[in-house]
Amino acid sequence: METAVLVFTTHGDIQVRNSSNPELTEEVDDFFIPKDMEIVILNAVSPGVPNLLPPKNVGPFVRIIRNTTSRFNNRTSMEEMKTIVETIKNQIVVSDDQPETVAKEIHSNNENYTKDDETMAYHNRSHEFLYKIISYSNEQKLPNKQYLREDRLLYKKGENEKIKNYNWKLNLLGSIIATDEDLMDTLNPNAGKTRNAPLREGFTTTRLESVVDELYSRGIRKIIIVDLTCSVIRKKQSGITDRGERNIAFTLRKEQTIGSGGKKTMKRRRKKNNRKRKNKTIRFSLVYNNIPFSVY
Repeated sequence: METAVLVFTTHGDIQVRNSSNPELTEEVDDFFIPKDMEIVILNAVSPGVPNLLPPKNVGPFVRIIRNTTSRFNNRTSMEEMKTIVETIKNQIVVSDDQPETVAKEIHSNNENYTKDDETMAYHNRSHEFLYKIISYSNEQKLPNKQYLREDRLLYKKGENEKIKNYNWKLNLLGSIIATDEDLMDTLNPNAGKTRNAPLREGFTTTRLESVVDELYSRGIRKIIIVDLTCSVIRKKQSGITDRGERNIAFTLRKEQTIGSGGKKTMKRRRKKNNRKRKNKTIRFSLVYNNIPFSVY
């Protein structure tokens, strides 16, 4: 198999680091894809925007993606990959009732919505920044996005039995449902296997670079990713200044026009290839209002 279809439904954030450029305070933590790899990504939201994904929508979205990619194979060209993803986008946009649902609650002055910063950020920007397609090839760079989840969300409340669904996972869709794989588990083999996993607080994390490296090691060279997570901007576990966030988001949106990802910079590539990549479990808390959807 030389192709992969991924659907991400965990938390998500774009990580930044201190910049070596004296004109910048922070810059995006990015990486370069292998020379012979092609990736097309459908991002639910643009950089700097949280996504509100109702659990009820995850299953139907996965079915759309599975059906639309059924003929995706190693002979599929980059242009054909983008056409497939455009078809997925069009079907999901029609099915996604969340922007309208949130708008109705805000217009009715529901304080669970109007007093939540993440919800208002989604509402204020959703008409402009939903479902963008970006393609990457020939050693282009892309943000080394971080994906997080609380392992206890995988279990039935108070039980040691996992819930069978596509939520809170980095789903690698197989040719049949029985062969689907959660890459968060694959890249963190011990995180969800402790006896107290259903009760454990804290987050298991994985970076996009680790996902790409894992698939490349399996001989996969063509990847379609439907990223339904947030694209909030963070520096490790913390946010950055409003000005810094605006600058980072603006720069990324400018780079991520349809059909093109980040530019090649071989000097940066050599430097970054020396970094060790780690998946890990970290402990911290994200607090959201008690509203009937999840912030990803």
